[in-house]
Amino acid sequence: MAGLSRKMSIIIIKTIMDERKKNIKTLETQKQEAAESLNLMLENLGEARMNSMETSAVAAQTDDGDDVTEYQRLHKEIADSERAIKAIEANIARLRELEELISGKEADRSQMTQELAGLYTRLGELVLQDPDYEAFAASYQQRTEGLLPKIAALEDRLGTLDDKRTGVFSWIGKNAQSMVIRSFLGKSQDNLQRIYGMAGEQFLHSPASESIESRELRSLVQDIQDIQKGISGLEEELSALREERRNIVKAFDAQGKQTQVLEKHIAQTRIELRILYRKAGKSAASASIMEQDDLLLEAVEKQREKIRSLEHEIDQLNAALAIDEETASIEKLNSTIVEHRQRIAASEKAIADLETRIDEANRHIAALTIRRDSPEV
Repeated sequence: MAGLSRKMSIIIIKTIMDERKKNIKTLETQKQEAAESLNLMLENLGEARMNSMETSAVAAQTDDGDDVTEYQRLHKEIADSERAIKAIEANIARLRELEELISGKEADRSQMTQELAGLYTRLGELVLQDPDYEAFAASYQQRTEGLLPKIAALEDRLGTLDDKRTGVFSWIGKNAQSMVIRSFLGKSQDNLQRIYGMAGEQFLHSPASESIESRELRSLVQDIQDIQKGISGLEEELSALREERRNIVKAFDAQGKQTQVLEKHIAQTRIELRILYRKAGKSAASASIMEQDDLLLEAVEKQREKIRSLEHEIDQLNAALAIDEETASIEKLNSTIVEHRQRIAASEKAIADLETRIDEANRHIAALTIRRDSPEV
């Protein structure tokens, strides 16, 4: 029964210890929160003091002069780093803007180039058909003479196939023929358009273009020249935009991960600034020199008192927990002692039993000895 009672005592003590540990953890959390709140109050107090002393001529003549100098240095480093980051961010934004501008102008140039190609083709076609430019058209006429009849023949043949009504199998064969003819026709038409385009472009660079009498040709040439000017203007704009983009990219390559470095530097500097504020706040709180912050000083003192109270509770619980641990240890030792004593008692009983058996054996030996040594009757 005593052993069972000690085991119950140990269980109860462990339960109490677990509850104390839980309470200590809760109080430690409250203490941490109170300490953070106190630090924030001190930082606010210190910041207010630094701001007021920065413009005070008295600060330079006191022990706080070094703190003010440090305060100014940290603020300047943060401001410089923030300006550098803003400059980088502005470059990033400008780079995105440049990419959009370049993409848009390249699309415009592509569209104008296509329009220009179409106008060249139309101009070449008209010039080659105009008897006034027979001399210019001679070299191109030789190349179109073989294409025009071929295109006409292919178109006729395709039209003939489309007009015929046939069965399913004939339709499959006709469809295959149609695909082949359409392919040849497309290639021939493309070749003809290229010849017209080359002729139109070459015509503008030839002496023949200097005396155009046809109103349609003059209008077409004017449209071509307008588009050429537009493309030339786009090329100049694209060149300037690409140069600006190259300069920004080059700057990024030189800066590398400068933004991350600056952000880390700002974060570290802000930590140093908070430490400085806290130091100045402690000095102000201990000296009570800032009458305008009486309420804040009172709040600081209340927070300190709360922390001291929490620390006292934690110390008491830690002491009680240490007592509980020693008590539990004692109970375990007592339980071990009881176990040892029980084993000793069992051993002593076993020894007594063995001694009794030894005595009985000795008496038996004595009786047997007497019997052995007795004379025969």
